[in-house]
Amino acid sequence: MSEWQPDPLHRHQERLHDGVRWTDQVRDRGVVNRDAAGLETLQPAAPSAPMVPTVAAAPPPRSARSDSPPVFGKIGSSASTAPPPMAPPPMAPPMAPPPMGGPPTEEFLVPVVYATTSAAAAAATVAPPVFGPPPGQSSGLSNLGKNAILTGLLAGAVGGLAGAGIGEVSGLTEFSYDSSRTEVRVQTGLYVAIIGAVLGFVIAAWPHATAKAWPTAVRRGFAGAIMGAIAGFAGGFVAQTLFDSLLSNTDFSESMSSLENKARLYRTLAWALFGAVLGLGLGVRDGIRRGVNGFVGGAIGGAVGGLVFQQLQISMTSDPTVSRFVGLTATGIGIGLGIGIVDRLRREAWISVLTGPLRGREIILFKDVTTVGADSRCDIVLANDPNVQEQHFTFSRTSSDGTSLVVTGPVTVNGALIGGTQVLRTGDEIGVASSTIRFEERPSR
Repeated sequence: MSEWQPDPLHRHQERLHDGVRWTDQVRDRGVVNRDAAGLETLQPAAPSAPMVPTVAAAPPPRSARSDSPPVFGKIGSSASTAPPPMAPPPMAPPMAPPPMGGPPTEEFLVPVVYATTSAAAAAATVAPPVFGPPPGQSSGLSNLGKNAILTGLLAGAVGGLAGAGIGEVSGLTEFSYDSSRTEVRVQTGLYVAIIGAVLGFVIAAWPHATAKAWPTAVRRGFAGAIMGAIAGFAGGFVAQTLFDSLLSNTDFSESMSSLENKARLYRTLAWALFGAVLGLGLGVRDGIRRGVNGFVGGAIGGAVGGLVFQQLQISMTSDPTVSRFVGLTATGIGIGLGIGIVDRLRREAWISVLTGPLRGREIILFKDVTTVGADSRCDIVLANDPNVQEQHFTFSRTSSDGTSLVVTGPVTVNGALIGGTQVLRTGDEIGVASSTIRFEERPSR
């Protein structure tokens, strides 16, 4: 009687028959019988009956090996009687090839006889490797919009630099000597309007683009571009008007330092107007409080950026193109950073995302009702989580009780599943699909 011993990798099974140890291996969907001397015969796999191992009387001489087709039946016999058919062994999932120099692993697990192995060993499979973040988890792009200050800094820098580049190729930096003062003011307004449109697009789209909510990013970006163009035209027109006033009332007996100080003052005032209108337009759609934040932050940032811009214009007279690039980038950083700083200083309620597609991000709740879901029209879009509904829940700040959570999908608060509406307290952790969100609120005075 044969004694079967399964191999841990299911590549072969050993049996002891008539004092000779035989090894059965899978080869080309058949079974290879190998004795202790290394001689082989092939037992093909048939689809209908259980497998019956080949019985060998004695090992064949080494001269019996050849490249001719294998002989079926007893080794050393002239008869070629085929063995009883056997059912094909079940196929296990394909596995990755083993690394060079590492331990052997399975490419195709095809055990010879499952009936003689344990159920756990027969069912065991190795999970394929996972590359990149797990489904629903954030990527490096999300880290570029962690909070309002970082968003303002990066978006302002990118928007200012891109706006300066587009403005340079527009041809609006060249003036004709025959142009009237009104034409010069309009041309300057159009030039700064281009800067403002690009800057407004980037600042408005940045938080949603870094969350991979592309439809929302494009929609918000175009709205920001419109407000940026309006703000830019107003700022550029006023700036040129102030400079015209400076030139017409110039007393050339004044010192050069006095004239330069006036130029700095006028540029600062004009760029402060530019930033204030831009910040107001970007923020007002999220509520009056956000609009005020944008107005104040944009005015401060624009003033600082305008002062830097004018100083560069004075000190880098040999290359005005470089001074415009650096100055407008500084203006963009000032406006974006100013809006972000004021937003963060005046926040009342906000959330911190601990896990999920927006992991590591802080989001300020400006609006009375803030929607959260997979739909691109939501205020907070969880775009990289397949288990989030179109509109999963909302933050409501319309009652005197504070901020409430209104759910339409499965949501937990501090680990407990809730339904309907629940008032939130500082430190509450909200669970939705793969995301964990901590709610924070400034204490009321």
